[in-house]
Amino acid sequence: MLEIYELEKIMEQHTERLIRLAFYYVRDLQCAEDIVQDVFIKFYDHQQNYEERGELRAYLSKLVTNKSKDYLRSWTYRKIQVQQKIFAKQPVIRRDMLVQQDEQTLIENAILALH
Repeated sequence: MLEIYELEKIMEQHTERLIRLAFYYVRDLQCAEDIVQDVFIKFYDHQQNYEERGELRAYLSKLVTNKSKDYLRSWTYRKIQVQQKIFAKQPVIRRDMLVQQDEQTLIENAILALH
């Protein structure tokens, strides 16, 4: 059974690389961090399943890869993707119009101030 300090050392060594790996799949930093956190929790809870035949790095990478693929197949991910497609374009266009109006007003005020 791993001690907490041993787990912290493992996390220190592997977290950054595992987050990059998860991000490669899910393209969302917060989600990638959540996946890596879940993997470390699963590793700690089920450490008796890990046999030291291979390298820990490869084992953790495989867990992150599988968890990332599971997330991409999940209903949560699909729902988020649909919501982003539906709602993302309208607010951006509206915001761009508001920014253009603000810029136009600033330009008009600057021109008027020249006279």
